[in-house]
Amino acid sequence: VGEWLEENTDPDARVMTRSMVVGFYADRRTVAMPYSTLDEMLAFARHHGVSYIVADEYQLRSLRPQFGRMFSGLDIDGLKYETQFVTDGRITRVYSLDPVPKRGSPDAPGVGFVGDEAGG
Repeated sequence: VGEWLEENTDPDARVMTRSMVVGFYADRRTVAMPYSTLDEMLAFARHHGVSYIVADEYQLRSLRPQFGRMFSGLDIDGLKYETQFVTDGRITRVYSLDPVPKRGSPDAPGVGFVGDEAGG
């Protein structure tokens, strides 16, 4: 997924993901996915200028079940499906924000700000 992002996105694109490995291979600024509702996550992403969201089915179903809509179909309000990868039966999808957020958005808080449990 990271390599796809590096080859198919603008070098200034920001990527939201649960996996910092994706950001490393994408060579893009990475924003950690907060523990929130899907709507709150999208607002957080927009506020911080995220262009793409990487959704890993295994991680999200177990750690962010409230994001399950990202795997129930391809169309989600505020997101545009870009592509998906299947490795060992595990689906990872890439969505772009629709509409695209404004350039010059503030940097996201450090990774320590987000966690896998509410309030963490």
